[in-house]
This record gives sequence, structure tokens and C-alpha cells, in this order.
Amino acid sequence: MKATSSLAATLAMAVFMSAGIANAADFTWANAATANQDWFGSGNWSPTGVPNSDSDTAILSEIDTYASSRVLFQRENATVSVVRVDSATNIWQITVDDWWSGKLMVLKAASGNAVVEVKNFGGIDPGGYYGNLRISTGNGMLRFESDTDITVTNDSVSKAYLVTPLPLAGGATVNKYGNGQWTVENPDSAFSGTINVYNGTLVLGNNGNVLNSAAAVVAQTGGKINMGTQWQPTPTVYNTPVALNGGTMVNGSSDERQYKNVTVRSTGGVDPGWGKSTFNGVISGTGTFSQAGDGELRILNCAIKPGFSTGILNFNRTKGDFWFATNGAPVTLSIDVNGSGGVPVPGVNHDQVNVTGLQAGKDVDLANVNVVFSGTGGGAATNWFFTANLIVNGSELASVSNAPNLYSTIVYDYDGNRVGAIVTPEPTALLALAFGALLLGRRRRV
Repeated sequence: MKATSSLAATLAMAVFMSAGIANAADFTWANAATANQDWFGSGNWSPTGVPNSDSDTAILSEIDTYASSRVLFQRENATVSVVRVDSATNIWQITVDDWWSGKLMVLKAASGNAVVEVKNFGGIDPGGYYGNLRISTGNGMLRFESDTDITVTNDSVSKAYLVTPLPLAGGATVNKYGNGQWTVENPDSAFSGTINVYNGTLVLGNNGNVLNSAAAVVAQTGGKINMGTQWQPTPTVYNTPVALNGGTMVNGSSDERQYKNVTVRSTGGVDPGWGKSTFNGVISGTGTFSQAGDGELRILNCAIKPGFSTGILNFNRTKGDFWFATNGAPVTLSIDVNGSGGVPVPGVNHDQVNVTGLQAGKDVDLANVNVVFSGTGGGAATNWFFTANLIVNGSELASVSNAPNLYSTIVYDYDGNRVGAIVTPEPTALLALAFGALLLGRRRRV
């Protein structure tokens, strides 16, 4: 009996493994009907079967000469490694769920990254709403269970679009490639991973909570993040954690967009378009934050935190209108000072914020700037923590705060358009400096 059971188990395992291997295949949609066709209808695919494993590829390609939609209904969970759309005239829609059951479409690869490919070659421009592939829902989600590469590619005469209005989930890393456009617009996404935009454009919807649970949405060199394209009567406030690492943030409309959470990792551009891009949350990091288009770039009511430990954060205007702090909308600089007592090096021994490209008449009034010092202090030398090409002569900081056990003296150098501080951990050392050291400008102890 024992031997018979063992043999049965072995045969069952062999059948299971054989079935698994057989299921790892490329399936091409073969049903030319225009609507309500079931993903799980095995006769809808060639070869007969269903793409539903982490080794399967689902291919949606040109099946007739009409610009008609193909709607694939998915009424239970499905896992797929690759989804590929290669189409000239057909517009594809995958509907995850039937409004009631809350099912998932899962992107998962047995090895390497999962893949979504959308290519438009020489056909119609479907526009950004339906796109060449639209993955939508009644009550389902698209889960990124494996790291995923999304490539949306145009040719010389066509535009390609991927549109995902359904909620996203998972914690994987998603990489956007190709010169086409991917639109994400559901504010209820639980996606907690990172999205890297390496090429083309990622369009976020006009609700400011789109991807607000993500670890980061990163505009890499060559990539753009378009912060909504529809005009709104009131400013859209984005809580999306955007990071700039060589790429650009774009205001896709003529109204105002407000941003609460932006990190600069190296360089980054902001293109307000014909509208206003207002930063009134937190800007942190190291690098250069540049205005890269017309419209208004406004740094107002914003907390600025240079460095990932200590570092330099630059703001540079090249065109358009630029506002850095105004009356009633001040900025607060968080400055770490961790010098060794010698001549301090910006970005090494202390944080620094630099503002360049200010227009005449838009000088920085220091009365609209607050500063908070932290760190271990820096000895007797002046830490030049703020510079601007235009500073109102004679203006002084609105407020200065120190971390516990730190003391500071502010140094104003109006001729050099800079503000510094001597920050020490000992009040006795600060008093000695006040009487013995020769400083540029005026000092104020706080």
C-alpha cells in the first residue's frame, strides 16, 4: 500500500509539473468580437488556453482593420508575466473585475521583471483617455507583484498611450520606458513601491492623492512627470512623493498646481507651462532645482531641507516668473552645521541654499525667511548657509531657532548677497567670539 501511494504521488507530481510547463506560453487574442469577451474563455486565445501564470505572455495585436475597442472582462484573479499590445488601429481595453468581486490582475514574473509593452505603429491616435491599452475596472486592482518594466513606444507618425484608471497595488519597482505616455489617475491606489520614469511621460490625474502612498515617483534623466492635464477652478494639491533625478515636473494645464513633497536627488526641472507651480510643502535633497519653462514658479510657505545629511540645494530660474518667499508666505530653512572648527566647506560642514536668476524687483526679503539650526555646531568660523543674486539690503531673518545646546550668531554680508552663522555648542565660546573675532557685516545673537 505504501509503495502504491508513493507511486501515485510521483505520478501526480509529474502531471502537475507537466501541466505547469505546458502553461508557460505565449497566448495571442484571437476573438474578433468587439465587447464583453472573457479573458478566461480558452477559445479566445491562440493556442487554446488562458494566460494565467508567472511565465505566460498575453499578446493583443492587430486582428482586423477597424478602429474598434476590444474589451476583455476578467471575472477572477489572473497572473501574467507579460502583456504586449502591438497595434495600428485596434484600441484595447482590459476590464479587471465585473463591479462586484474586487479581483486582481497581477503582474508577476517567474524570473526577471514582468513586462507591459504598448506600441502604436502608423495607425490612429486614440488620445489619452482610452489609449492603445486601457486597463480599467469596476472594483478590481492591478497589482505589481514583481518589479515591472513598462514600455510605451511611438513611431514617427503615431502616439502611443497606456491608461490605468484602476487602483494600483503592490510594493515593487516599476520602470517606465519608451517615448509614449502612461496615465495614472486613481486616488485610491495602495501602491507602495517606486516608479522610475526614464523616458516619455507619466501623467498623474487631477486628484492630488494619486500615488500618494508610493515610496517615490522619480523623474529620471529623459523622463517627465505631468502633474495633471485638465484645468481646475481651484488649485490641485499634490501629496505625491515626487523625486527629481535629472527629469522634469510639468504643469500640464494653465491653472495652479501645488506640491507638498519633492526631493531633489541631482538636478531637476520644473515647467509651469502657462500656469503656476507652487511649492508649499517640503523640498529636500541635494542638487539644482531649475525653472525650465514659462509661467510662474513659486516657493512659498515651504520648508527647505538641503542635503541627505549635509548638502547644497540650488534654486535656479532661467525663464518665466520666479518667486522665492513673499510677505505672508515665508520659507523656513533647516540648516545642519557639523563643522570641525576650521574653515567650513558648504555641503560638507554645513548645509547651504543658493538662489540664482532672480529678476530685478524680486529681491529676497530676509524678513520672509526663517532658519532652524541643528547639528553639532561648527566652531568659530562663519557658515555661509544662504546666498541669492538679489537680497534686500538691510533686511534681517524673520526668526532664528536653534536645536537644544546650540547657540548662533547671524552674519549679514549684503555686498556679497549672503547670510552666514557662527554656530557653537557652548555659550562661553560664543561670547568670546562676539568680542574677539572680526566679521563681515553685522551680527545678531539668537
